[in-house]
Amino acid sequence: MKSIEEMFYSRSTEDEEQFRSRTMGLVSMETYKRHISDIRRGIKPENVSKKTKIIPESKPKKMKYNTLSFEFNQGDDVPDQIPDKEDQSETISNEITLTTIKDSLSGENKSTESLEKHSEFDFSTIGKDTSIDTSFLPDKKRELEEAKAREKLKQEEFEKEEKLKQEIIEVVFSYWDGSGHRRSVHVPRNTTIGEFLEKCRIKLKSEFKEFSRLSSASLMYIKEDVILPHTITFHELIKTKARGKSGPLFHFNVFDDIREKSDVRKETTESHAGKVVKRQWYEKNKHVFPAYRWENYVPGKFNKPYSMKGD
Repeated sequence: MKSIEEMFYSRSTEDEEQFRSRTMGLVSMETYKRHISDIRRGIKPENVSKKTKIIPESKPKKMKYNTLSFEFNQGDDVPDQIPDKEDQSETISNEITLTTIKDSLSGENKSTESLEKHSEFDFSTIGKDTSIDTSFLPDKKRELEEAKAREKLKQEEFEKEEKLKQEIIEVVFSYWDGSGHRRSVHVPRNTTIGEFLEKCRIKLKSEFKEFSRLSSASLMYIKEDVILPHTITFHELIKTKARGKSGPLFHFNVFDDIREKSDVRKETTESHAGKVVKRQWYEKNKHVFPAYRWENYVPGKFNKPYSMKGD
């Protein structure tokens, strides 16, 4: 009894297997047609080898590379040498590497030059008529430039202000106890009146023993009949050109006005030495001259023109 495989085995299956085994890989059209013809005629591969002589495929010839000028430059009598495959691949890879490096360097230089050229060109003006005034229109670039300019000016003014604050000035004062005792101290413009009075106390305590027991808080500074607060600085008085009842508060050296004093229409610039007094003395004598004329400092109160003698 035949097996199932034998019962369903067909001739076409065997022919197909032979055809696949013979045409495996890349074959020429002539070989392909010959195999089909042999299978149809029932010729086996052994018979084909006897009848037909198979011509072996020729090996591809090795490619001869031209040598570089600096490698085999030893005279005309030396024969051409064909380098090995490893040498050829190494030489080619070296040439490719050198070429790549040169290209990359030249590319970087070109890109840098192009970037510099493009950075100078304003692309926002493309397609616009630059002769038309567009200052009234919103422009982010212009607003940014204006903001930078304002910030720069602000920084410059701040640095200038800080430099002025550190400027040293001479302040002439008179210790007043019913009669004047004129002295002077040098302080920065940013010094407060309280700090200035402390320097005055230190300077006067060697001559007046009572100043050794006092503090700067128990002293007062009166300039041009105005009692100045301890918190204000000389820089603020100079910057605002503050005025008192009888003269400017921003001049601290004593000098006389060279103009005619008889002309009451002209404002005097005569500066008087500020008075340093003890608060206790002021409380006892504020009803008599000159203390009864003194007033507390109010910014801008005495900015109007004043007479030479004062009232």
